[in-house]
Amino acid sequence: MLNELLFVYGTLRQKVGHPLHRPLKLYGEWYRDAYMQGCLFDIAGYPGAIESFNPSHRVKGELYRINDRKRLFALLDDYEECSNKFPKPHEYQRKIVTVHTIRGDMLSAWAYIYRRSTTQLERIPDGDYLRFLRLRNSALT
Repeated sequence: MLNELLFVYGTLRQKVGHPLHRPLKLYGEWYRDAYMQGCLFDIAGYPGAIESFNPSHRVKGELYRINDRKRLFALLDDYEECSNKFPKPHEYQRKIVTVHTIRGDMLSAWAYIYRRSTTQLERIPDGDYLRFLRLRNSALT
């Protein structure tokens, strides 16, 4: 597919500095900041997003144009443990979601959506994992 997009909202965002961001830049290119309608949770040192029907619920992230779908998704599906190498049911599902850019564009993009119960998880109210990490790290110092 031409012009496929990937929405990342957690450890794969540029400023987190995760090693897997390098292949993301190799097999894709940053397009623009965006958000999806959903809720973000802290799982156990990493985030999980679920979709929401409430328009005030937003998960902030980044959009990437996918240049090499096969290589990128092979790496990311393993990272998110939703490839065939991992037993089912998977914690995440790669699926197409609607994302909104700051410019007001509404686009379809792949995202890794959390599939387990969020009842016992801490919700990240503003949906911004980078801000959550900064606040958590400043509280530890």
